[in-house]
Amino acid sequence: SLKESGKNQEQVANEIKMLEGVENVCIITGISDIVFRVKKKTIDELNNFLIENLRKIQGVKKTQTSIILKDIHEI
Repeated sequence: SLKESGKNQEQVANEIKMLEGVENVCIITGISDIVFRVKKKTIDELNNFLIENLRKIQGVKKTQTSIILKDIHEI
């Protein structure tokens, strides 16, 4: 958890922001502390990002991944 890592949400969010492909990072309320959007071309790239980058950040205890099927922009 964040308390155990000695980092606060903003410190972890800033580390996530620096990872390749991360488009935005938000600190939120609820079950999760942080939500972010990362763009990868393949599932293998996404899997590698999660295992080799995200999960190695001190303070990241667990992840939940959702894939955007279609992005609807405001008209």
